[in-house]
Parts: sequence; structure tokens; C-alpha cells
Amino acid sequence: MAEAKGVSPAYETVPPQSLEGYGYDQGYNPNCAPAGRVNQSSSPVLVINQPTQNMVCVVQERPPDYTCLAIFSCLCCFWPLGLVAIILAIQATSLSDTGHYDAAKRLSNTTLGFIITSIIIGIACIVVFAVIYTGAHRSY
Repeated sequence: MAEAKGVSPAYETVPPQSLEGYGYDQGYNPNCAPAGRVNQSSSPVLVINQPTQNMVCVVQERPPDYTCLAIFSCLCCFWPLGLVAIILAIQATSLSDTGHYDAAKRLSNTTLGFIITSIIIGIACIVVFAVIYTGAHRSY
């Protein structure tokens, strides 16, 4: 209605292509150039190579599994420490399966300590019993 009376409207309609930053003919400010390398040629196609992200994949080794050695130390050596070693070896394997490699490594090292201690005590017991048995049956 305002146009019909000859009064100009309070706003002007401007097509979006004529506004800065709209449309296809965009020039980049040298201070705000797009990231990456811009390849321009005489063709109307503009190719922008975006910078890529470098991904680093850290692969951790599984800690050693001492379950078989723990069973051996339980059956053939000092069984109380061997039993503890079996329980710790199973826990270390479980942690390793869930991806907690640091905790599994610590438990695996503790398991190895119990296995070695069980074997040493078992050998010492065998030696002591052998000395006592042979000493008791000596004929003078």
C-alpha cells in the first residue's frame, strides 16, 4: 500500500547474490584465505585441498600369560602360592581381554613373582625332605 501512494518502503529487497559472501563469485580476503592449498586454473572449477589429520595408532603388546606355569607351580611345587598364582594369572588374562594392558602387565609380573617363589619353596622342601629321609635311613 505504501508503494501505491508513492512512499518508499522502510526496507529494500536485495537479491542474496548481490550481497557480499553470497553467490558463486566469492573472492577471498588474503588475510582470511581458506586452509589448505588452493588450486586455481582457467576452468571455472575451484578445488580446495583441506589439510588432513594425522592419526597415530599405538599398539600395545598383550602381557604374557602365565596360567600354565601357575598351574604347574600349584601341582608340582608349593601349592598355596601356586593357587594364588593361578588366581592372579586368570585376573591378568581377564584384564588383558578387556584392554586394560597396564593393569594386566602389573598383575602378570606379580603372578610371575608368586610362581618363582612357589617353585623355590617347592625345591627347598624337596631337598629338605630328601636330606631328612636319607639321614634317617643311614646305617652306621
